[in-house]
Amino acid sequence: MKNQRKRSQILQRSLVMLALSAAIAISAACTSSSPTPLPTATVANAGHEAGSEATIGHDLMVAKGCAACHGQNGEGSTIAPALAGHSEAQVKRQVRSPRFQMPAFSEEQVSDEELAAIAFYITSLESEGHAHAEVESARLGVTVEMHHWMALDALKADVLEDAIHHVEHIIELLDDGEHQDRMKVIREDLQ
Repeated sequence: MKNQRKRSQILQRSLVMLALSAAIAISAACTSSSPTPLPTATVANAGHEAGSEATIGHDLMVAKGCAACHGQNGEGSTIAPALAGHSEAQVKRQVRSPRFQMPAFSEEQVSDEELAAIAFYITSLESEGHAHAEVESARLGVTVEMHHWMALDALKADVLEDAIHHVEHIIELLDDGEHQDRMKVIREDLQ
């Protein structure tokens, strides 16, 4: 009963935030000047029943501004990756201590309960791994660096499979050379 009351309170807060999010989401969630669609109050069904924990998490993801950069259903955009395939620990770590252009969200901005609901939604997204946008040559270095950090974070969290995944992306992104060769050795060591 207590959990149901908390979920109801979270849903109520998320509906209020939905009304405000269209005006503030871009400035609160993204530091890029790239145009992105504004969040809407439309709830993604994604196979989840209205009022379910995943739907509440989706509503919060939109209300808190995540959708402004990551897309209405976490599908990704030109400035932020798709969210499917990320673990709960990765989501929480990225929200509180983000890498790259994503701003940090404090507990005042996104409570631990709200973050748990958002992470639950993200982990409920179906995917064969997480998607990656095509990398522009001008952003190749930043993208490779991001995968290095994500591999290190995965190792720190003891998620070996995810670390290997990011090392493989580094290998795919690099041209033949010493860096790529070193990453192949690291991948073999991890496997």
